[in-house]
Amino acid sequence: ELAAAWTHGYDVVAQVMMYAAEQDARRNPAFWQAEVIGHVHRGHGIAEITVRPEAPYPYTAGQYASVETPWQPKAWRYYSPAHAPRADNTVTFHVRAVNRGQVSPALVYRAQPGDVVRLGPTQGDMTLDPRSDRDLVCVAGGTGMAPIRALVEQAARNGIQRYVDVFVGARTADELYGLDDMLRMSQRHHWLSVRAAVSHERIAGLEGTLPKVLEEFGPWYQHEAFLSGPVDMVTQATTALSRQGIPPAQIHFDPFDVPALEAALLPRRARDQSGP
Repeated sequence: ELAAAWTHGYDVVAQVMMYAAEQDARRNPAFWQAEVIGHVHRGHGIAEITVRPEAPYPYTAGQYASVETPWQPKAWRYYSPAHAPRADNTVTFHVRAVNRGQVSPALVYRAQPGDVVRLGPTQGDMTLDPRSDRDLVCVAGGTGMAPIRALVEQAARNGIQRYVDVFVGARTADELYGLDDMLRMSQRHHWLSVRAAVSHERIAGLEGTLPKVLEEFGPWYQHEAFLSGPVDMVTQATTALSRQGIPPAQIHFDPFDVPALEAALLPRRARDQSGP
């Protein structure tokens, strides 16, 4: 009798869990089929790829999505939408082709309108807290510009009452990806300031690594920080901002084991050979 009671209890719990799982699957599918509707090369092995999911794709500015391509099934990579959610449900990713990468070269050089990829649910908590009143300092390197741009766009949409300082870094001025777009945004919003830094080229007013440039401005101890880009840059920028007094809880970046850049999934030697 006791065994029968336990069996009945387990059956009831299992039925409830399966029903809940079915309902959740209807509202939040495991993945979304998404058609490529735009593909624009931006130089230096970078492409802006716009897709239209078959169903509403929920996410918050600053999060990242897992992407699977038809050319490498079951190989999922993480990329951040480069904007706040759009009314037309389209999503644009900034993808850099990584040398010997499994996914990114196909997305950059092979994908074209009409191709279909799969998107997994978005993840990450590098998002704006509407309850915070701290000014923001954002640091972007390479295609790490994507989530930073999305955060700035979301801040503008929210009618932000805080100041936002954005620092964009690269090895050379020619590789300052996304800088022109950010400068145009700063012309539309008085609260947005954009600065650039190059580490491997001597240019008056721009020379220096991002961590070094961060130390020259500020103070930042009353700010909230958002960082996205190569692992070394994020690590050094975190150290520089911590020295200036920003509490660890106010410094946000994606965890390194689920990076927005495929390059971070490769051995360091391969990353160095493929460029920034």
